[in-house]
Amino acid sequence: MSDEMKHHDAEELVPMTDGELVLEMPEMEALALQSLLSANGINAVLNGVATMPNLPFEIHVPAGSLDEAARIYQEARDAGPEAAEAAEAEGERPRESSPDA
Repeated sequence: MSDEMKHHDAEELVPMTDGELVLEMPEMEALALQSLLSANGINAVLNGVATMPNLPFEIHVPAGSLDEAARIYQEARDAGPEAAEAAEAEGERPRESSPDA
């Protein structure tokens, strides 16, 4: 966590960074990241103007979750779209029920 972020309360919302710079991204990418963070138990708030698609969105997370949010984001970026498609397909597969059920 950067020195600047250490001065925030754990629940205070701070902008996500890539370690140095504040992350800015298109609305659809920001929504996808917000969903990913939510699935991992991190509340995230989008900051941007939907009526101005040429302006980027920022994602704000609780200061105490900043490092975890950055780790989740980096893992998703490193895994790429193929991992997302594989995870989606895995979630769509019917589950086998146990014979005792």
